[in-house]
Amino acid sequence: MQPGQDRANLRFVADPATSFASRLDLVLKLLSIGRTRLAADIGVDKSLVSRWLSGAVHPSSHNLERITRLVAAQRPGFSMLDWEVEAAQFAARLGLAGPAAVTTAAPVPAPARPEGVAATDTLAEWLPLSSVQSHREMLRDGNRYPGLYVQINHRFANTGKNMAGIVPIWRQGDQLRVRFDGPFWGHDGRILIIGHQLFMIAEDSKLAEGLWFEILNGVAEGKALSMDGVFASVQHDRAHTPGATMCMLLRVADLEPDQIPDNDRLVALQNRIWDLCEQDQVAAIAGPAIMAHVDNRLKVPRDDGAVDIHLRAPASRGMTTNSVHPDPMIMAAIARWQAALGL
Repeated sequence: MQPGQDRANLRFVADPATSFASRLDLVLKLLSIGRTRLAADIGVDKSLVSRWLSGAVHPSSHNLERITRLVAAQRPGFSMLDWEVEAAQFAARLGLAGPAAVTTAAPVPAPARPEGVAATDTLAEWLPLSSVQSHREMLRDGNRYPGLYVQINHRFANTGKNMAGIVPIWRQGDQLRVRFDGPFWGHDGRILIIGHQLFMIAEDSKLAEGLWFEILNGVAEGKALSMDGVFASVQHDRAHTPGATMCMLLRVADLEPDQIPDNDRLVALQNRIWDLCEQDQVAAIAGPAIMAHVDNRLKVPRDDGAVDIHLRAPASRGMTTNSVHPDPMIMAAIARWQAALGL
């Protein structure tokens, strides 16, 4: 059997595009509504919302009517009947272009990978299914993300201190590129968009001593103003200790979709932001709400009554925001960073 041949025979038991859970999840992301807010707005327990989103139960007619009214407040004309229409029509009702917003591609056979690591290897050869899906989502969402971001997280040195860095994201054809520099490292890499989530992978191009991974909650409309998620890499100690931390990205400047960031500008901004780090100004500029959000907390209560036993960044308690529904607290934090960086 050729590598990936078994994947070609996979079939979905149910089409995610037609399930109510999948459509409700898309609606919540599109309208920037968390589970807790939805539960409060329609007068139900948030554990019930979690069961709807997991597909365990379907809302009663009464609750579905309340959800529909909530959607219609932001998407005039949306009705109860729209939950049952074809995927392309459902996307159109929400103001999204094309069926790609709610459809999931059937698995395709993975090509056989050549023995060894050839110079011509591409990410598509290593991650064929994910690359195909990301390409489709790039066509729809690729222009939501280009910009200069300030990333905030705890230092990997495990000192408890905060750090920030400049992270440019730009579009290069049908790819999203990313860069993250520091005084002793420089990571360059790619971003895949899958299910409105951003999967970053980058290599240390200065020292070749490790990879950088991030998974961020993305947006379904407008431009991303803030994104939260989890950052994983290794510490620059003798043992290259693995670690992970919560992170937050704030857009402080725009980039045109195919605009390559100016290197001199990036160096100047990075030097400025490292001065602010050394002066312990990160928390003051970011603000208490964001610093509490990037605090690495375990045992956080969940909607189902249990607690998180590992580091998680669920959208239901996230701080990802977009330009269509800006959050005043996020906008104030962005303004403080822009002032601190002279932008």
